Amino acid sequence: MTLSVQRIRKELMQLQMNPPENLRAQIIDNNIYEWHFTIRGPENSEFEEGIYHGRIELPVEYPFKPPNIYFLTPSGRFDIKTKICLNITKFHPENWNPSWTSMNKLSLFIVQVMLQGLTQHFIVSDTGVGSIQYSKDLIMKMAQESHNWNCEQCGPIIRILQPFQKKQQVHYNQIKKEIQEKEILENEDKNKFKEEKQKENEKQENKSEIPRQQEIPRQQEIPKQKEQKAKFKVEQEYLNSNQMKLFDGIIAQLYDEKRALKTFRQKQQEEEPIIKNEHPKQVVDQSKIVIINILIVSVIFALVFVNVGDILFEKAHIWLKG
Repeated sequence: MTLSVQRIRKELMQLQMNPPENLRAQIIDNNIYEWHFTIRGPENSEFEEGIYHGRIELPVEYPFKPPNIYFLTPSGRFDIKTKICLNITKFHPENWNPSWTSMNKLSLFIVQVMLQGLTQHFIVSDTGVGSIQYSKDLIMKMAQESHNWNCEQCGPIIRILQPFQKKQQVHYNQIKKEIQEKEILENEDKNKFKEEKQKENEKQENKSEIPRQQEIPRQQEIPKQKEQKAKFKVEQEYLNSNQMKLFDGIIAQLYDEKRALKTFRQKQQEEEPIIKNEHPKQVVDQSKIVIINILIVSVIFALVFVNVGDILFEKAHIWLKG
């Protein structure tokens, strides 16, 4: 294995294990001397939203001789499929240095340093081979169109490297994400609050069901009591009406007995006045018997029927007076 191959493999491994943020690089068809790269346009320029794909041809004498660089994606700054004249390409071998520096430090990864420096040539005005200069609007249009560019070997370049996002857009997306996360948390808190409130309401309803269940029999007792009272009232009215009919019948019989007794006395006085004088005590005894019968009947009704004894007594008293 030659020194050149060892150096190229070492640089390739470094780019694959720790790729820089703004570029990617890989070999094509297992040919370590042919690389494809993808870089972002420089920030704060009309190229910043573009992603640009190109090819590097490393010489067999690498790293002691410079490579050739081609751009494959239209950019409005460099012509496509044409060797680019830069001080890091074969057009200026006198400027080539195998130990280029990066950040004032000696670097062994020349391809990485070369590609990082290549992005700065987008904003440098020169008229070298492969350099072109389009209008700003057309360059910005090409930058947007570069997102859809496909490489025959690598495929869609947007899958290799995402386009640069402006800091304002990143900040806006970050704020939007924070707002969405805050809304999600608020909705979760609201849902938790609703669930807790619903549980409390269910507990209160369960507690209130116990006295309600206890009140239901009482509420059911009220119509039963009303029904019993109404039934008792009907029975009482029926009983009182029957009592009064019976009482009236007894009074009518007593009046009949009184009339019969009066008629009997009149006949005795007319037919046998002497017997009346001889036996006055017998007539008095019959009257006493009638009064006793009336009193007995009154007592019986007083014991059996409500408030009937008083009525009977009053009617008997009136009857006796009459």
